[in-house]
Amino acid sequence: LHIHTKHLAHMQALNPKTENLKPLRPFIDMAPIRILGLIVDIKTEVTHYLDMNFYNLTTVALHDWRTYSDMRSLAAEKLGLNLMDNFLPMGSLDQGLDV
Repeated sequence: LHIHTKHLAHMQALNPKTENLKPLRPFIDMAPIRILGLIVDIKTEVTHYLDMNFYNLTTVALHDWRTYSDMRSLAAEKLGLNLMDNFLPMGSLDQGLDV
């Protein structure tokens, strides 16, 4: 199996803990817009995307629940997004062998 990747030097991922995300805030707070006959609400789309991904990633690895909880808090603090609680157990359900 070969994995091909291409490094794009001009593209860098933002670190929300250290980067200023205020330039993104007007787009998140923008009223819904009409594009080609569709009404698009950016805040709703971003909120749904993050909710879905945090839930799916938490179900795959319950031990990472704290990471996604911190990311949810960052989204609320930096972008003003109100994400849903995923209602999954906080931590692993595995308690060991029951003899």
